Amino acid sequence: MFSSDQPYQVVLYRGEVNTVRFTYTNQMYLMKDIRIALDGSGKSLTAQTVPGMGHVYEGFQTSARGIFTMSGVPESTIPVANPNAQTKYTRYFKVIDDMHNTMYKGTVFLVQPQAWKYTVKSIDQLVVDDLNHIGADDIERMTTLIKTAGALLTTGGSGSLPDNIKVSINPRGGQAMIIYGDGSTDIIPPAVLWKKRLEKDNAEEGLTTSPKIVHDVRDSEQEEGDHDDEEQTGEPIF
Repeated sequence: MFSSDQPYQVVLYRGEVNTVRFTYTNQMYLMKDIRIALDGSGKSLTAQTVPGMGHVYEGFQTSARGIFTMSGVPESTIPVANPNAQTKYTRYFKVIDDMHNTMYKGTVFLVQPQAWKYTVKSIDQLVVDDLNHIGADDIERMTTLIKTAGALLTTGGSGSLPDNIKVSINPRGGQAMIIYGDGSTDIIPPAVLWKKRLEKDNAEEGLTTSPKIVHDVRDSEQEEGDHDDEEQTGEPIF
């Protein structure tokens, strides 16, 4: 009698709004009620969804089609011990029609770090003279490149990185850390971001000393002065 698109498993991401919608239908009777339980017993614990997620019922007691919608920022209302780890919530939904027929169905909600959703796209390398002493200007330029690079999404397709990310770059070695709004982190190794200027490159350009200006690999304009810009090709991060 009952049919539903409620899946066995749903992935939610911390640090951003998630919306989940389940639809229940009954070919013969009106949908009367839906209850949320922790253990499948049918006990009504409607406050026990995923922490931070509110819920709304539509259509129950008025039609043969009932909709359960859960929306919010998961785990935003509780402390998270390890923002780089996922947590699991198992919830059972008891659906009842007006003839007291029932259906139990369970769903596992996996709440995952925001960092797991985003994979930063390839970034063009910047050329520096000393990988162990990267200057503030170069760090600022690389920070901008990372924030605007875009990302591949675990959910499919691509998009922008969240606006609230922070980027921390170690001037000694050049490793970059992306810190997401939920506190989860992602590391970009130095070899992906930087390339050391070689002495032979200076010699070929007729330079006796290393240039003081680091060129962005995306800059196609030629510099006025003693030498031309070098063009480097970015390597994929992953």
